[in-house]
Amino acid sequence: MTAQAFTVLRDPRFSLQREFTGQPTAMWVIRFCGSWLGLQFKTRAQARAARRAAIAARKAALQGSPAGA
Repeated sequence: MTAQAFTVLRDPRFSLQREFTGQPTAMWVIRFCGSWLGLQFKTRAQARAARRAAIAARKAALQGSPAGA
């Protein structure tokens, strides 16, 4: 992984934690600057992958290019 890719995947404004969301058990949720993004996952691995995708999409939108390009 390059240094640039590593930087893209880390953004302290995106948090990941377990919360009760109305489901029978706590779910992993992603927040941006404390605001819930409407995403919840059963496993931490799924949540981490979604957080990386959200970070990449945000960076791409700010740079004016499509995510993953």
